[in-house]
Amino acid sequence: PEGQREVSDTPQDGIEALRDPAISLRAYGQLIDQASGDARFYDPHAITHKLQETIVGYVSEPPRTEFGQVKWLNLLGYRQGGKSLTAELCGYVKTAYSPGFDAVCIADNRERAEYLHQRVHYCHKRWPEIIRTPTISTREVRQLTFDNEIGGKMRVLTGDGDAVGIGQSPDFFHGSELAYWRKAGEQYSLIYPSMINRDHALMILECTPCPMDAPSAEWWMDKCRDAQRGHGRDLYAFFPFWDGKLNQRPWPKGAQLHKEELQLLELYRDKGLTKENLAFRRLMLDTDPKIRRNPDLFKVYYPFDDVTCWLASAGGVIHPSLLTRHHARRLVPWQPSYMEYEQ
Repeated sequence: PEGQREVSDTPQDGIEALRDPAISLRAYGQLIDQASGDARFYDPHAITHKLQETIVGYVSEPPRTEFGQVKWLNLLGYRQGGKSLTAELCGYVKTAYSPGFDAVCIADNRERAEYLHQRVHYCHKRWPEIIRTPTISTREVRQLTFDNEIGGKMRVLTGDGDAVGIGQSPDFFHGSELAYWRKAGEQYSLIYPSMINRDHALMILECTPCPMDAPSAEWWMDKCRDAQRGHGRDLYAFFPFWDGKLNQRPWPKGAQLHKEELQLLELYRDKGLTKENLAFRRLMLDTDPKIRRNPDLFKVYYPFDDVTCWLASAGGVIHPSLLTRHHARRLVPWQPSYMEYEQ
């Protein structure tokens, strides 16, 4: 095909540029803009200040250990920041122009896995035909298999069943929303041996904080803390919710800050929190039924820092405000309703 011949004839320095997401995604990548709903060229700064740029920069020029091994990015961030899609789009350009490259994504469930990969297919179909790497089939849904002389293969699995690791060796592994996998610890133990001795393999693990009743929430919390301490090849990045450019609303005219909002501004203003971000918080408290019933959930899904997000989510089923009146009551000794025959 004409497209294949053109890609094959591209000079090596041109292939290197196409393989670099910092160059090719900005130039050719297209997606549906979250704010407008229109098709737009990819811009890592369109809806985030630093989050998406960090992922692109990691894949473009990954940091290395003192032994020359690529470090692995563990990213903790807020909802709807494009973490998963950005990682997959970066995986797309690496796979499309790297012969034999194997990119694997595990999402938390089948529906989200397919939905995520649909967006990768959307980008692929709109890539300029003259430089688009041909695929071996046009009917693939949860994977893209490229001409093996030019590219490799990318596939998406689910954290509620599928595994990757034994007998495999991914060049790029992306774990999406790990806290919601059924057994993330077991899955990761299968993946880890297949990558630990591969010096150039890339890995991105990402998720929001979440309530501790999520299947793998505790494992994800521990993984973030280990990464923060720099264990092994782990690299850590945290982004508060005001990094998201959509997480703000105009401050109501004449409105006064509540006591709690004043305290939040005092704590986080120097780190970037604004009144417009607090207006977004008011909106979520008013309109999200789950957050309205338990306001502490806001700082779980839209974290202020990477400490209180876990404290809030690990605070238990009973909200502290409900316990206050019980603490003030006089305790009445309990009288057993049975006869004791043996102590």
